[in-house]
Amino acid sequence: MKISGFIFLTVSSVAFGQLNGPSLGVVPDTGAIRSMYGSAAAGAVGDRVELGAALSLVEVAPSQDFVLASAAESGKMLLVPVAKSVVPMQLLGIASAPDKIVFSPNGSAAALWFANVAQIQIISGLPASASIRNLDVSYLSGMPLSIAISDDGQWAAGVWSNGVYAFGPEGQPRLLPTEGAPMAVAFFHGKQDATIITSSQVLTISDIGGQASSTLLWNNPSPANDAPAQVAVGFAVSADNQRITVTGDWGGVYTINLANNNEGSYVMCGCTPTGLASLGGSLYRLTGMVDGAVKVYDAAANQVWMVPLANTNTGANGGGQ
Repeated sequence: MKISGFIFLTVSSVAFGQLNGPSLGVVPDTGAIRSMYGSAAAGAVGDRVELGAALSLVEVAPSQDFVLASAAESGKMLLVPVAKSVVPMQLLGIASAPDKIVFSPNGSAAALWFANVAQIQIISGLPASASIRNLDVSYLSGMPLSIAISDDGQWAAGVWSNGVYAFGPEGQPRLLPTEGAPMAVAFFHGKQDATIITSSQVLTISDIGGQASSTLLWNNPSPANDAPAQVAVGFAVSADNQRITVTGDWGGVYTINLANNNEGSYVMCGCTPTGLASLGGSLYRLTGMVDGAVKVYDAAANQVWMVPLANTNTGANGGGQ
């Protein structure tokens, strides 16, 4: 079903704080957003920008120029362009109150999970002209551990306890080849190739719509046998498709460099990650606002940085962790 004629709501002009330096990205903050500026190593977080409505489940597009969110009272889905002086809102004609929103690697598509009907709704063509389709996955047990969507919106993938499934343009499911308990799935930028992490391996799947051939990248991605077992809470591919990064619930961040013989690097973030939210290139936001700062990870440098609120006792410059 093609969506046309967005309902457009203009909100009063809202100014971002007067910030210096290049934009680093956007971070959600309890129904609002804050802009980050500077660099990961020397940046700061600006003032809150209210988006003209009480919002919940705010997700920032990888391009950092719009967000998808649900209205707190009605659950209606909103597309909110991020601008420096005006924050308009567009109401998308899609289902209300999703339980999860996941962007494709470049942000041109999104997948919404609705637990009450066990359905995934796919939005393609974001942000200018969107079309939607629905996937009924009620025959699979429970909520997926992970959901991913390709940039063209043609293929979706989900992780359930009994395996990783991909769903094509007509909704046709196929079980992808894996070993070990599956944890997360992610697509490569601009491709229909995917990567999967399980309890015992990281692998890539090419030609999902055809032979779905797999390539093993790593066995047991933990860097040491005595390292604590971690559950993947974030899994993503860098913009150049050269690095695959996973972050665990204990704060470990592990990156595989595909351009360098699948060499691995590992660092502890000193935080409780909520995921890997792309900030462009190989840069990811690991957390929201926690104790006046945001944790950011650079996969190319294998560095974790703290980006604090501007004009606070934490100072205006980030510090390597």
